[in-house]
Amino acid sequence: MVKRYVRDALPLMRSLIAYAAMPAAGIITAPILAHALGATGRGQLAGILQPMTLAASLAALGVPSAVTYFIGRQQPADRVIRLAVKIALIMTLLIGTGLFFYSAKVAEQLGTNRVFMLVIWAAFLPSALIAIRRGHIQGLRRYSALDLERVLASGLRVAAIVALWIIGINSVMAFAATYMVTGLAASLVLRSPRGAVTPAALACRSSTASKEFTGRSFLSYATLS
Repeated sequence: MVKRYVRDALPLMRSLIAYAAMPAAGIITAPILAHALGATGRGQLAGILQPMTLAASLAALGVPSAVTYFIGRQQPADRVIRLAVKIALIMTLLIGTGLFFYSAKVAEQLGTNRVFMLVIWAAFLPSALIAIRRGHIQGLRRYSALDLERVLASGLRVAAIVALWIIGINSVMAFAATYMVTGLAASLVLRSPRGAVTPAALACRSSTASKEFTGRSFLSYATLS
């Protein structure tokens, strides 16, 4: 009986640790960034990263939530993912174009190199596609891969920032790149055998439920999410 309770509680404990990893990483790295960059540098770092966060949210446009919903209802995965990718690519193109022109103003205000900043911002391009894969895996209830990604992203970020601080790097661009690179590196676990979606899972659907899926219903759910 005790073993059963422990076994049932493990997934919950794993998810709690995974969700706590990012705030914990922020607490650990905050004084390091303050020491390495100072007040001005931290302001520049925020000015570089915040447009990226907003752009990623706009590019996703509720699509990952719609993917989770329809995959969870055993809709045809190939149709769901195909439509989601089309929407994500269109939104990424639009948002990316806006970021390109906005970068000139941001670089001028922050006093940073625009070319370097655009290179860092390029990490935004696959963000919507990565979010779709997260939604797909979540729809299949493969939560362990998502938890692993969160922990890896936080751990890699802390390790990279500490390493930069130890060797005496105080470049805002270097720390900004660290945020982007570690996030992308952690997302690779979603393509590993442990996190990727198997062909058997992709084939999981019901003929009656598939009739409910239409492009209009998908867009409606994504917009309302």
